[in-house]
Amino acid sequence: MVDATSDASARARALRREPLRALFVVWSCAAAIHALAAGLARPAAGPPPWVPIRLDPSTASVAELGLLPGIGEERARAIVLHRVRHGRFRSADDLTAVPGLGPKSVAALLPDLCFEAAESPN
Repeated sequence: MVDATSDASARARALRREPLRALFVVWSCAAAIHALAAGLARPAAGPPPWVPIRLDPSTASVAELGLLPGIGEERARAIVLHRVRHGRFRSADDLTAVPGLGPKSVAALLPDLCFEAAESPN
């Protein structure tokens, strides 16, 4: 038979350990959060990953066109200027008329371009 004193002392010992357990849990969570934050905040090595995009040169802005490989700000402005002066690009062949873009340049851009059908007036 367990007497009341030993039962009370066992409960007192357990209660004294509870703050230590709680402190351990808090410390463990803080360490996990710190490790996660350190991993997320670490800059990636090398250039950022390339995300494939497909742009319609008839609607893309200078900034968007400048994202295409091999197209800098200068060529992007030429594309937009040609579009303003001559209208939509209906195919890749239309892009060869832009100063600074030849058949090879346009062929290299084809995987990143899409040509939407012209909107019909209602």
